[in-house]
Amino acid sequence: MQSGTPQFGSVLQPNQEDPHGLMPGFSTPAEESHKKQMLGEQPIVQAEKLLSKPIPIPRNPWALVVQLASVVFLADILVVVALLAISTATAHAPAAFMLVAIGVLSLKAVMVIAFILKMSLHWVPDNYEITERQLIKKKGIANKEDKIYELANIRHVTVHESFIGRQLEYGDIELLVATAGLNEIIRLTDVKDPHHFEEVFTEYLG
Repeated sequence: MQSGTPQFGSVLQPNQEDPHGLMPGFSTPAEESHKKQMLGEQPIVQAEKLLSKPIPIPRNPWALVVQLASVVFLADILVVVALLAISTATAHAPAAFMLVAIGVLSLKAVMVIAFILKMSLHWVPDNYEITERQLIKKKGIANKEDKIYELANIRHVTVHESFIGRQLEYGDIELLVATAGLNEIIRLTDVKDPHHFEEVFTEYLG
């Protein structure tokens, strides 16, 4: 795909369309005339302000659901194996088996809840946004951390999808970005419709 000025309008979602035709390059002649009336004597300046507003790169919550389901499934398998071993060891002491089984199930419940909370708190604060020229990677709830990367510095784009991810339309996007003379790998996880954004980022390849 040839590099050059990207068709940035392709990342807009249906509810983020430009109702007044303020974005250059995406207007009919009639809309261009209306745009000049709307913006007055400085249409370019105001249009650039509109384009500089970050647009979210959506993440697919099904990715989190799949991860949590995997943890619960693995915990259930371990509990079954443990109970089988315990039942063999306490074949002649059913009361002891019941006590140990209750302890194992209680431990499993606590561990599953702890893993669910940890994974949710790790997944939810990660957000990504894109402007005409920059990628913004946001992390954290109380202590927020924003990292900004110039899209013009992107050197390579790769999409990673699992089998389940392909069915549910989510995956990870890996970007090789040149920063301060070094190459840095940026990973955007669980992105919804990753191949769409792969095309968007590919337009910026330097």
